[in-house]
Amino acid sequence: MNKDKLIDLLTYRGYTYNSASVLIDGLLEVITDALANHETVKIGGLGSFNVRRRASYEGFNPHTMQRCTVEGQYSVAFTPSLVMKRICRERYDIREEGVPDPEQESGAGQE
Repeated sequence: MNKDKLIDLLTYRGYTYNSASVLIDGLLEVITDALANHETVKIGGLGSFNVRRRASYEGFNPHTMQRCTVEGQYSVAFTPSLVMKRICRERYDIREEGVPDPEQESGAGQE
């Protein structure tokens, strides 16, 4: 799914195209600005975005086969919420057979 598809889906839910576009643009801008400031962005029911530092490591140039040091860098990581994991697991049945569900073992999510 891409940005245009998100806008289209919002128009089906009653938003005008312009208001949906402004909403998506604003949301992405706020998330991007927060991540640029190394803040964690948590969205309930979806997950959290954060910036992680990758360590430098010893690599090699595949053309010359010479060793070189690859500088460390920052990257954005997404961690899905338990709600999102549960929805995906139930909807797409991505769990392997025989693998116990850690939420049910610990009693989490039971009422």
